[in-house]
Amino acid sequence: MHRDDRLTEDRKSLIERYAADAAETEAQTRRAAEARVRRAVRAQAQRIVVEERARLAVRAEARRIMEEEARSAATAAARRIIAEEKAKLAADELGSGSVASFPRVLTACAAYRGRFGRWPTEMRVHPLDLRDLARLPSERWYQVAHRVVLTSDWTVVSGPAVRGAEGEVRCDDGIVDDDRRVADADVEDWLLSAPTEPIRE
Repeated sequence: MHRDDRLTEDRKSLIERYAADAAETEAQTRRAAEARVRRAVRAQAQRIVVEERARLAVRAEARRIMEEEARSAATAAARRIIAEEKAKLAADELGSGSVASFPRVLTACAAYRGRFGRWPTEMRVHPLDLRDLARLPSERWYQVAHRVVLTSDWTVVSGPAVRGAEGEVRCDDGIVDDDRRVADADVEDWLLSAPTEPIRE
């Protein structure tokens, strides 16, 4: 074989080797790109799953909070209704008859006790409510007077304002559920344990 033929064969082998290497490199590059795409797709899918789970968790938590708030509101409303009915019944049992302002007296005293842990010593009442309270049986009137110093006040329009050394509770500012922790029976016991005779100077 001539020398030129050998060179031609060597060049041919070299070209074939380069072509094979190029094809292998291209295949490796394509496989790497496909692997990167698969990883990116998996990562995107995982992110979507995580985001969807988070969204569902947020929705579930929001629904739970809304349901809890609804139950709390219903419970609070029921407690208010029960407290009002108990106050009315307590007023009747205490012999207050049709004295409409007396249940608010009990509620205000209970709220003060619930908020400050002590009983009030003073009570400011609208003159019309004070006139209404004056229709209480004498023994009840004396018991109220023994427990709190009654004062007429035109600015108290939505029920009495009771106060003591710790502070004041006004019915027209609203009485929250936390202020209703004192049972009506405790207010009645506190009131009924007072003397039923006039205050002696």
